[in-house]
Amino acid sequence: MAGSNNLPSIVFLFSELSYYFLSGLKQIDPKRVHITVVHWDVNPEAPFKFRFPEHVDFIQRSNCDDDQLSTFLEKLNPEIVFCAGWLDKGYIRVLKKFKNTKRILTMDNQWTGSPRQRLAALASRFTFISMFDGIWVPGSKQKKFALQLGFSEEQIHLNFYSANLDYFNAIYSEAKSQKTKSYPHTILFLGRYAKEKGLDLLISAFEKYKAATSNDWKLVCAGTGALRDQYRNTPDIEHLGFIQPYDLGELMSEAGAFVLPSTFEPWGLVIHECVAAGLPVISTEIVGSAEVFVRAENGWVIKAGSEEELIKSFESLASKSDEELFQMSTESHRIAQAITPKMWAEKLLSFFN
Repeated sequence: MAGSNNLPSIVFLFSELSYYFLSGLKQIDPKRVHITVVHWDVNPEAPFKFRFPEHVDFIQRSNCDDDQLSTFLEKLNPEIVFCAGWLDKGYIRVLKKFKNTKRILTMDNQWTGSPRQRLAALASRFTFISMFDGIWVPGSKQKKFALQLGFSEEQIHLNFYSANLDYFNAIYSEAKSQKTKSYPHTILFLGRYAKEKGLDLLISAFEKYKAATSNDWKLVCAGTGALRDQYRNTPDIEHLGFIQPYDLGELMSEAGAFVLPSTFEPWGLVIHECVAAGLPVISTEIVGSAEVFVRAENGWVIKAGSEEELIKSFESLASKSDEELFQMSTESHRIAQAITPKMWAEKLLSFFN
């Protein structure tokens, strides 16, 4: 068999790394499979400092052109190659040569049914989609897209994303006692400072909400991006800048709810992280993960782009007693356990079958 020390080999042709992806890799027994990850360089708008699993090999895409990648795959001869979408055309060109390797596409694009998507889906059936043996996606909205691309029900696999539950469950457990005594009246936003995250709408809606009330709720935002310099701290709104994932414990412990007002969000893994940490959630319906992790028992799903609905969700949140908010916190944590890194790892190994 191919791979390190005669172990079966898996290669990920990945885009931007994420700490939740690494948490899944850490669940893989290094005695069962050898894993190599080819990945893009770190995005300046999300400058994560990763803690890499020692049993996984990592190769930066910028250090590996298409010819070098092809030669590397020929030498490694992996049993399975996972390819992250189709943005990296070099990945697709290289994979076309490996017809005897199981090739699995991964993606988080939602099916919207737009004319552009319909045309692309039709064209892809006659170009590169047929070279893949299956597809691994996070949820039902992505499954719809996979079906349109021409994959059969049997070829489609779900739950491609999972939060690092060990870390975020611990935040919930450590904050639980204090929140039963005094529930924090802070709404948290975590994400890139980009137009599609709905930051303008969030700031405007919260300012109007606070102008009409005298309660003590405040908004705390953490992240960076092209729009970061447009925002300043005010008495009720604080901007913290970018925070590394493993420094989120105190911030989430001091938060009482999470808001994600995105107008474009294929999945939104941050919602899984926040519900695991025990935060009630306000999310727009466009966020893919909301259909799994946000219910009436633990939050509100509102129309994307609607300032009125966002303000009403703030009002509904603030109308809850601390006891009711803590119950919502408990429900969030319970719902979060539906998808775990261990389940992700088991699914990964199942592709050998």
